[in-house]
Amino acid sequence: MSPLAIRYAYRVPHSEYRGNVAGSSIERIRELSRILFGQQLRLEVMIAVARSDGLVNLTDLAAAVGVQNSSSIQKPVNDLKAAGLLGDDGGTDDSKRRWLRRADSLVWQWVIELAAEHSYEGPFSTYRPDRQE
Repeated sequence: MSPLAIRYAYRVPHSEYRGNVAGSSIERIRELSRILFGQQLRLEVMIAVARSDGLVNLTDLAAAVGVQNSSSIQKPVNDLKAAGLLGDDGGTDDSKRRWLRRADSLVWQWVIELAAEHSYEGPFSTYRPDRQE
């Protein structure tokens, strides 16, 4: 586990375990993501998108999820695009980042509630990309 993950993860007392998903909040969310979606990081990516202002890019999402390489989240992001939950904004900034726009959907409220239920704050609990207008 990375130092960043260790810094933000905490052990949950046995009395607070929920079903078979135990351990730190990050471990619980990743296990739940594997159970629901078959991908370890998809739920964390969805939470970061839900907490954003609606505009995201791979680099900032990777930082929000706590992974060093954006290729680690390309599959979850591409799946969200294929599902119509993320769409191309068409914009880029000075760093050539491609921006994606969050689609209106009740799924975003669901992932926020799920994160709260599992005490997940993530590396950045109030993720906001630094988009230059």
